Amino acid sequence: MKKSYLLGVILCLACSIVFADIGAFYRYKDENGNIVINRTIPNDKVKNGYEVLSDSGRVIQVVERQLTEDELSDLSAKQIKERKAKVIKSQQREYDLQLLRRYSFVGDIESEKNRKVKEMDVRVQILKGNLLGVRNELEVAYEKAAKVEKRGSKVPESTLGRINDLETKLTTTEQLMKKLLSDMESTRKEYLLAIERFKELKLMRQ
Repeated sequence: MKKSYLLGVILCLACSIVFADIGAFYRYKDENGNIVINRTIPNDKVKNGYEVLSDSGRVIQVVERQLTEDELSDLSAKQIKERKAKVIKSQQREYDLQLLRRYSFVGDIESEKNRKVKEMDVRVQILKGNLLGVRNELEVAYEKAAKVEKRGSKVPESTLGRINDLETKLTTTEQLMKKLLSDMESTRKEYLLAIERFKELKLMRQ
């Protein structure tokens, strides 16, 4: 069955994970070359490679550093494919670890999903109100300009400028609305995938 578990990223692979000893720490080198062990790892250090340690200090995963463009160009197609597979597997494992650390029950994920979707829906309602207001203002501005033209007069630059500003605002707000609605749908799907994966992980640990 096709699996898409990484939030915002669709992954397809067969996972083989040992859940008896879930990693709790990251070991990596800072900018001075010193070894650091922490619960989190800075985003700018991920590319340099790191190790995942269990609570007892055992190395349970080694993530290799990212290759430079020159290094990648020296690799064969097979090597590149194998390396990409390792990266995907590491990403999947990291995602699984984060799921198990962050949530205790499926209900926790559902509650977070509902909260985020509700927050986004509030923003949607605000944008709808803004759109209605802009459309009403634009209609008034159109009518005002039409009356001036009907009298055979030239529409004032101030009125034309106001119409242009309102049209721009209308387009921008509509785009924001479209983007937000799309994000809401993506968020729902991402959390549904997270719930599906979380259930599988729990079953695998039984």
